Amino acid sequence: MRILFFSMWYYPEPVGKPHSLAKELVQQGNSVTVITTFPNYPKGQIYTSYKSKIPVYVEHIDGVRVIRIASFHDRSLNLFKRIVSLLSYSCNAFWVSLVLAQKFDIVWSYQVGYPSLAYSALIGLPHVHEIQDLWPAWGENKLKGFNKRISSLLLGIQRVVYYESEQLVTISNGFKNAIVSGYGVPSEKITVLPNWADTNFFDYHQHISVRRNDFGLPEGFILTYGGNVGTAQGLKSLVDAAKLIGDKRNISIVIAGDGVERDSLISYARQEKVGNVIFMPSLPPDKMGALLAISDCLYISLEDEAKYEITIPSKIYSYLAAGRPILASTKGDVASLIIENDIGFVVQTKNPREIASAIINISMLDKSKLEELGLRAYLLSKTKYDGKIVAKQYASIFKNLLRRNIQ
Repeated sequence: MRILFFSMWYYPEPVGKPHSLAKELVQQGNSVTVITTFPNYPKGQIYTSYKSKIPVYVEHIDGVRVIRIASFHDRSLNLFKRIVSLLSYSCNAFWVSLVLAQKFDIVWSYQVGYPSLAYSALIGLPHVHEIQDLWPAWGENKLKGFNKRISSLLLGIQRVVYYESEQLVTISNGFKNAIVSGYGVPSEKITVLPNWADTNFFDYHQHISVRRNDFGLPEGFILTYGGNVGTAQGLKSLVDAAKLIGDKRNISIVIAGDGVERDSLISYARQEKVGNVIFMPSLPPDKMGALLAISDCLYISLEDEAKYEITIPSKIYSYLAAGRPILASTKGDVASLIIENDIGFVVQTKNPREIASAIINISMLDKSKLEELGLRAYLLSKTKYDGKIVAKQYASIFKNLLRRNIQ
């Protein structure tokens, strides 16, 4: 099959799904072309190594043809700028798809479905759209400038994408139910397929020789959060928990990543004189995988809002592949995943005292217990959340749509 991907985010950005899927499909004998923009996530600033390559740049990564196009980038909390960013990519991606692309059999889009829907409708190709957050609903309480009229307009546009796509794919049953009830999409049109971690980067076997000294980390117990430092993650509670733990317990909290809340979180930690929190910048996937692998426990949290109870952030799969137990400060699907598979611990609150207490208790566990939980997490990543298996399911969806179109 010849498959065209539309994804506003792509490797080397820390958004793993598009490239992981493209790479797996290529390894299965398919041809994949991706139309994306220049890497800028999570700060909205083009990575240094790509600044000289605009406005259009074509490269090949792991057998995938990647077409990068210039567009307006924004990661602020300003709704107008976010919309301009989406429209900028969408318009440019659509025109470039007509000029620089080639003949394809099927179209897949990730999150932003406007250019892919226009292209597939014009050319007459099946369109599969991937949903990993419920825009615009998820932005209403976060972005500045929302009102009922704008929200209704954006919701209507998104509903068109969902209705006109031949198939929708999402990451959890909670998401599927929300799409059915909130957008009126028929249940049979939606397939639930999980994300996964790229084993080239996150499998702990890749990092056996890495030591904490390589990252300048101290000895003792290390709890690590790795990923986007945004409004949804609620990491202020983790800093408050670190303050309660103090410097005397030989416990270090690492927050590695970038995002709109990072600078304010660093300032807050300094203001509160929290000395046992170590901030690291956004790391390339191989470095992030190494950091996760040398930690004792991995942390994930989401704000205490109903909409976040149905999501499973992609970092959870990287955590599983790293073979380390997980501490989650959240409710819903993430908490259920950890509890049902016995791969870590759950604190269903943002109370810093309870988070601090959990971290202290975990740090006092025998190493063999932590290794047992970590091994269980790793085996789960290999048996249930393996990219080769899930990519074959995607390929099956694509082939079924092609057969249906031929008929």
